[in-house]
Amino acid sequence: MDISLVIYVLTAILIIYAIDKFLKWRRFVNTVNRLPGPKAYPIIGTLWDTMRANRDEIFDIMKKRSATYGPIYRLWFMGFAQINLERPEYVEKVLKSTSNIKKGPFYDLEFRKWLGDGLVTGTGEKWHTHRKFLTPTFHFSILEGFCDVFAEKCQILVEKLRDVADTGKPVDIFDYLNFCALDIICETAMGIQMNTQETGKCDYTEAVKEICTINTKRLLTPLLTNEWIFSLTNLGTRSRKALKTLHDFTDKIIQERKALRKRLSIPKIDVNDDDFGMKRKRKAFLDLVLDETDKGQFFTDKDIREEVDTFMFGGHDTTTVSAAFALYLIGLHPEVQEKLYQEQLDIFGDSKELPTYKNLSEMKYMDMVMKECLRVLPTVANVGRTVTEEFEVAGYKIPVGAGVSIGIYGCSRDERYFPDPEKFDPDRFLPENKKNLHPYAFIPFSAGLRNCIGQKFAQLEEKVMLSTMIRNYKIKSPVPLKDMKVIQEIVARPIYGVQLILETR
Repeated sequence: MDISLVIYVLTAILIIYAIDKFLKWRRFVNTVNRLPGPKAYPIIGTLWDTMRANRDEIFDIMKKRSATYGPIYRLWFMGFAQINLERPEYVEKVLKSTSNIKKGPFYDLEFRKWLGDGLVTGTGEKWHTHRKFLTPTFHFSILEGFCDVFAEKCQILVEKLRDVADTGKPVDIFDYLNFCALDIICETAMGIQMNTQETGKCDYTEAVKEICTINTKRLLTPLLTNEWIFSLTNLGTRSRKALKTLHDFTDKIIQERKALRKRLSIPKIDVNDDDFGMKRKRKAFLDLVLDETDKGQFFTDKDIREEVDTFMFGGHDTTTVSAAFALYLIGLHPEVQEKLYQEQLDIFGDSKELPTYKNLSEMKYMDMVMKECLRVLPTVANVGRTVTEEFEVAGYKIPVGAGVSIGIYGCSRDERYFPDPEKFDPDRFLPENKKNLHPYAFIPFSAGLRNCIGQKFAQLEEKVMLSTMIRNYKIKSPVPLKDMKVIQEIVARPIYGVQLILETR
């Protein structure tokens, strides 16, 4: 065959292929650009304003975008399209889907390196298998058995705060809560006592903050989304160091638990055991996974670390933020705090006894306050998906390959369901006031197939934290809400900490 003919044919095929790819891309761009949104520039897309902003300005820019273009609008990042949905009826389309459950690409930077294919970042058959298996770990009968650990660790928290209470000066409560939450997740879910509150220092918590900050910087800096370029920068060096700290920490936990199991011959218990309640109520999450590994089931060593990393992150960081914001908001509203304290008196009187599962179930006003705190300052402002099946919302087509941001923060400020949304009012969650609430208007733990598997654990833990703090201290917040600076780094973070003034009761 004539070599020149072969070249012509191959060239023609390449040209046809390139034209086809270009036409598909143009159709994709045209479909996305039918939605409203800020002006997009070549390469950087709509990042122009956030690239130039200080860290404490980014969340305000995002809120301004929402107010200008919402409740449905598009953004562009390095050729990637993101559709922001900030109305309950819109997010319902995604969260009720059984096909569009793949996480967004923004989880594929530092979080993928850290958490691998754990429950937060994973997808596909492996994710379905692990999710189905791990869900019973948070059965209420198991959580009930953890309440004594919650209470004991929170009592240590209260005692640690004695040194900074009654001074009339603000104290940043964040690290105190962080160490407490870390001790709780290590003992309840991992079966290991860390005693971080006693030592007052932990490289792990610092590494978590570091990796979250680096991930956000990469998102806002186009060149750093390239892995090779990023690896050559100072941020890349910092990332590798932080990741090593995080993985070394979880590896140590796993090895210590394996050694303890071998030494004590901890009995294996079938996940489908009918006697699910009392026998397993203090069975650590890690033991459940290791049981399956011992049987030669589907958890590899890599799987174990990914899920331990995921549970460690979700089990301490999000709870810390949620409890810190709640105490802050309670400190801003003395009338709410007084009602909370009266509820505690009604339950405990002047007793110093630690709260039980039954006590916690009686805290109805506390439930309302916690919900309103999550509405005003949600721990996670949005969650991301990658569209794998085209759908339509509000008259717009959302094409395959686009990202979707589910606006938890935006939905919680929908005035149709939350009049005067900036007002802090726990009575919004009275039974009679919730009757007409859209099921996707308040979704602090997301919803659907990928809702937070540990939400009951987190709520009980936080309730014990708040109950213990309110029974022991009067709380004042010296920083007004308008000055509370937050940045979204997957989890919302108070940039300058959470300052409280504590007065012993």
